[in-house]
Amino acid sequence: MSNVKTITNQTSDDNKVTAAQYCYLLYFAVMFFAKAIGLYDGQLLYNISIVVGMTLFGFKVLMSRHSIFELCWMAVLLICGFMVVLNTDQRGFLFYMTLVAGIKGVPEKKVFKTALLILGFAYPVMAFLTLSGIVSEYYRLHHKIGMYIICHGLGYPHPNVTHITYMILTMLILYFVRNRSAVQMLKISILLMIGNLIVFAYTFSFTGAIAVTVFLMINFCLTSIPKARKFWGILSQMVLPICLAFALIGPLVIKGHLFDVINKALNTRFYLSKYFLTTQPMTLFGMRFLPEKLENYNYTMDCSYVYGLRQLGVIPFVILILFLFYTIYSLNKKGRNVELAIMLGICVAGVTEPFMFNSSYRNIAFVLIGTQLFELSQKISSKLPSFWSKEIHLIKVGDKEINSKVLVVDIVSEYLEDIIKRISVRKAKFGILFITVFLVSIIGYYVAVQHPTTMYVNYDINEESDWPESMLTLEDVIDLEAKGEIILDYTGEGTPMFAYDGLTPTIEYYRRALATGLFTGALGVMLVSFCMPCFRSKRK
Repeated sequence: MSNVKTITNQTSDDNKVTAAQYCYLLYFAVMFFAKAIGLYDGQLLYNISIVVGMTLFGFKVLMSRHSIFELCWMAVLLICGFMVVLNTDQRGFLFYMTLVAGIKGVPEKKVFKTALLILGFAYPVMAFLTLSGIVSEYYRLHHKIGMYIICHGLGYPHPNVTHITYMILTMLILYFVRNRSAVQMLKISILLMIGNLIVFAYTFSFTGAIAVTVFLMINFCLTSIPKARKFWGILSQMVLPICLAFALIGPLVIKGHLFDVINKALNTRFYLSKYFLTTQPMTLFGMRFLPEKLENYNYTMDCSYVYGLRQLGVIPFVILILFLFYTIYSLNKKGRNVELAIMLGICVAGVTEPFMFNSSYRNIAFVLIGTQLFELSQKISSKLPSFWSKEIHLIKVGDKEINSKVLVVDIVSEYLEDIIKRISVRKAKFGILFITVFLVSIIGYYVAVQHPTTMYVNYDINEESDWPESMLTLEDVIDLEAKGEIILDYTGEGTPMFAYDGLTPTIEYYRRALATGLFTGALGVMLVSFCMPCFRSKRK
């Protein structure tokens, strides 16, 4: 018998699932998958996903037993969500309120397992499809650390989104990989940190890379250093207030050289926070920000806390902050260190990224918020007059148990568990296989592909408006590519192209070599792991 701990058997849930729970998991899967594959507002497929997801949410509520007290506060949250949509056209707050309001009775682990399977599949597939050129991607040319460099989105709407999505993936992995020794957790954290650096090599998102690093440190300290647990328990209650103070008060009170240093380190985010805090009015349920009425139409609110206060309004913002405070307090009191690390990591990342409250649907903290709120609600309603505890259950079939074999999450997780076991038992051999294929592929790339000296980009992604133009014919493009030069998004002879040399094409060349090594190495490991059962059956 193998003593390998896997994601699925280590935190196995009850195999029983009701129709109501299944409905919620489908709702969550539809909404989460839409964002996991990079869909965004305005796309037809995304709008269809929203309609399907909200319909499933409605059925989940009707299929579940809810007390009158629960229905009242659920209604308040949803009404606030609709008010925000009417005033701002921003749907993120409403989406997160449906996530919270619908989670009653749904095992937290099943929701996270669904998220891990979706994102664990979508993230590498999106990276492969975009880096291989099969699918076009969003990218921009930016001037960073003294050079011009392409920042890749890898299938997501922005490089920062790509990196924050990786942070969510690390949180989901570490949610299940728990109860390990400090040495094992350190090894896992190092592997995830290597992944962080690989993602950074393509996104060049400093804030995203720092957010992942901070989360890994918080998680390791909370889960693997028992002596520091009490200290971190106290510190955890200070993280959110510090984040709020830095994000909302810092831009207003910090002046002079220190302001400039922080603003430069945060890539102008500090100035943008100050701009929106000082020029935009405070409203109850938010307001629309029209680009033409801003000082610069490119201005965006990258800070989640500023976005929540100014875009969503005071009432939704206060609700969200109270939810965060209570959930952090509750998880700390219960000693749920892994979940607490997730909450703190998200709070820290929200200082520089807008994903906490917008329509990204990546903030898995709301899963934890929902479960804690329903526990609190039951405690409160038990102390109120019996009227408030009276249950309403409209669709009785919601209590009917469904055979777990129809739950796709469990079917896929069992299959992946078998693969993980095979790799874990022979991790040294698979590690050698991966490294060997990785190195051979990179060397092969260097031998087969010429080293570029120049990279050409079109007008849409050009960083400098006064950069010299190059008008290329189709014959020029063919000739340059034959010499190894990199041509990005050439659209025709009438469109100017802009040439960048030095480290710009060199870094892009190394990235392509790295992608070749990573994907061929991973493919080699997967093929061998898949073929192992066939070899065993032939021997028998």
